[in-house]
Amino acid sequence: DVYKRQGGFNAEDSHGAWMLQSLDYPRLRITCSQIRGRRPIAPLCRPSDPTTMKSGLSFLVAARQCEIDELEQLAGTSALAHVLGQLVHELQRERGASNLFVASGGQRFAEQRRRLIAASDQAVRDARACFDQLEPQAGYPGSRARLFSRIAYALHGLDALAGLRQRVDGLALAPSEVIAAYIKLIASLLAVVFEAADSATDPEISRLLVAYFNFMQGKEIAGQERAAGAAIFASGQASSTQQQQ
Repeated sequence: DVYKRQGGFNAEDSHGAWMLQSLDYPRLRITCSQIRGRRPIAPLCRPSDPTTMKSGLSFLVAARQCEIDELEQLAGTSALAHVLGQLVHELQRERGASNLFVASGGQRFAEQRRRLIAASDQAVRDARACFDQLEPQAGYPGSRARLFSRIAYALHGLDALAGLRQRVDGLALAPSEVIAAYIKLIASLLAVVFEAADSATDPEISRLLVAYFNFMQGKEIAGQERAAGAAIFASGQASSTQQQQ
């Protein structure tokens, strides 16, 4: 039998039949009819030509290249977290000035808000430049599907920032709505930082990035309280809901 000569097994044997049942997978489906029909089954690894076989040095070079790729990924991840931290900071400042502007009926903080918007726009450009460097490539180390999904959502929010500012200019939003809109945008950026920390391949770097994310999150919670307080002082009155905030 050809399969016995190749070191295979007999499908009629009970042990062979059990093994056939255990190999019933979508990508590895072997049936008794194939064995009885004596169809040759291609081995997983074919013998290589001795003249073209890879040496240990080839795998050593490949290992070093993988290490370089991982270090480049860590550098990009760290830079992304830093740039997004700056963007979140500028948006928090813009949020406070916008609340004061809306709550005062457009009478206060108009000039300060324009300067803060210019600073936010520069931070947005820096963040977009950093996003462009994270273009997915074939063979890129690690799975970054969730990170790229978070970036897509954050970019959608940044694209809507101009419309939000126009509504603030026209006093078309209440202070609470302004706060909620900026909170949603900042939360999308914080989610990118979290996924960047989670995708880091080095445990020590990952811990540092997670700590940085927690710091940013605590800063954002304090910023929300500050924004609510600014709106209260600018309007000169506080509702029960605002007092709870």
